Amino acid sequence: MNTPSRLLRVAVFNLITAVSLTCADAAQKSQLRYQANAPTNVFKVLIEVRGENGKEALAGNIVVSTRQISSNVIGLTLRGNLIPKRDMSGGVPYMGMGRGPRWQMPVSLAEGSEIWFDAQGRILRVSGDYPLPFPLGTVAQLFVSSLPGKTETKWESVEEASVADEPLGLGPTKGFGYPQSFGMSYGYMPGNPRNVSAVVIVTQRIKSEVINTTATTTTIHKKLSFDSPLMIGSEPRISASGEGDWVFDHVGGFLRSAEIDFQALLNTESSTRRTTSKLKIELLEGKEREAALMPMMGRPILDATTGQYVPRKLTGDALEQVFADLRSGDESKRQAAAARLQSSELVAPPQALVDYMTNHLFSSNTTLKMAATKVIGEFGSKEHVPELLRILKSSDSFNRHSVIAALGRLKDPRAIEPLVACIAKGDSDSHSASTALGNFGPEAEDAVLTLLKENHNDSKRAACDILEKIGTQKSLEPLKELVTNADQFLSNNAGEALRAIQARQ
Repeated sequence: MNTPSRLLRVAVFNLITAVSLTCADAAQKSQLRYQANAPTNVFKVLIEVRGENGKEALAGNIVVSTRQISSNVIGLTLRGNLIPKRDMSGGVPYMGMGRGPRWQMPVSLAEGSEIWFDAQGRILRVSGDYPLPFPLGTVAQLFVSSLPGKTETKWESVEEASVADEPLGLGPTKGFGYPQSFGMSYGYMPGNPRNVSAVVIVTQRIKSEVINTTATTTTIHKKLSFDSPLMIGSEPRISASGEGDWVFDHVGGFLRSAEIDFQALLNTESSTRRTTSKLKIELLEGKEREAALMPMMGRPILDATTGQYVPRKLTGDALEQVFADLRSGDESKRQAAAARLQSSELVAPPQALVDYMTNHLFSSNTTLKMAATKVIGEFGSKEHVPELLRILKSSDSFNRHSVIAALGRLKDPRAIEPLVACIAKGDSDSHSASTALGNFGPEAEDAVLTLLKENHNDSKRAACDILEKIGTQKSLEPLKELVTNADQFLSNNAGEALRAIQARQ
């Protein structure tokens, strides 16, 4: 016979079970959709690729902020760094992960790194992105996956995708940047006006199944395959398969975690490479989230208007304290102070700070060097131009954007030829160099006109854009010769530059 207390316990248990099942059932039956009002999140990202020559990895934290682009388009802005780690037990690095210098430098996602998609996860636009080793895709695409069109627990998508063939094995991606030449090797650099030599078309299949649902999350098991119809002997040019779990927050409308393992095959006429890779993404919360945000954003604060995290301004006593910490004998204080300088908005820094940071422009400490470049870039004088040009001409691309902006601000004639050379070589900072040259006015016109003689139309188009702002009478004839060019984009750019110059006459 059941006692009243036992009956009560059974009733309570049944009630809790019923409520839990109801919540889970409701979540599973509701449509899974991304939301534009998702909070700013921080994710820990680990990417590993292991081949016959060892293991390569990229690891770091990525800040992901959401905004509404239009009535049906959501945008994710990505900021942060992924730092390379290598275990070259076999000697030569695996070349399919991006050749040479591309993977010896950190992946840096800053302003302009964004992906647009609809609520169902259909990607519509990507900018400032980085491709990853096949078949991991790109950094921005890691955070967006297709969701079912209806209240389904199983769905499948099949589409054609592009994978880089030269350099071999990057992607698949919705849109490629361009390979950057480094002597005898190549590495991917976004924004570079040198076209990817070739891509391989693969058929990408993704099978998804909901395997677990709670009141807040849905776990989706994914099976992926990538196959190229292009064959090398009896095997495809490039193929891969993968399997793992992708956890979606169906209340907040954003990714919470992912862990997927892949195997890939890359064939050429002379070699075959087989690799295994792993992708692991974790949402950071609580103190871990705060700790990750502080060095990346300089003790961030939440802007109540935009809902985005923004750097705190550094001025007065707070700036003096950071300067004091920077000169401290405590290495942890020095590192924190350098990170704070790098990521904050500085207001009227003392000249002593500018002078001090000048001595660290070529420091072996990356954080300190980046802070020094920022300070000199924003508050340096023409006396700093030789040091800035030295950085510009070096292989230290991590600081070049700040350097180029500084040269454009200072408008020292010594910077004109080096900035033009950036565009002629197709550097990843060509766009920044074009903007900087636009600040010089007609003084830079002769040097910019030499770009119209380059073989690459991208360099010519960049020249047209600059001449549209600074060109004079002497640019009219060279531009007229390009108006009839077979490259429609170049022809349009030349025409716009002509009209702008003529309007100024």
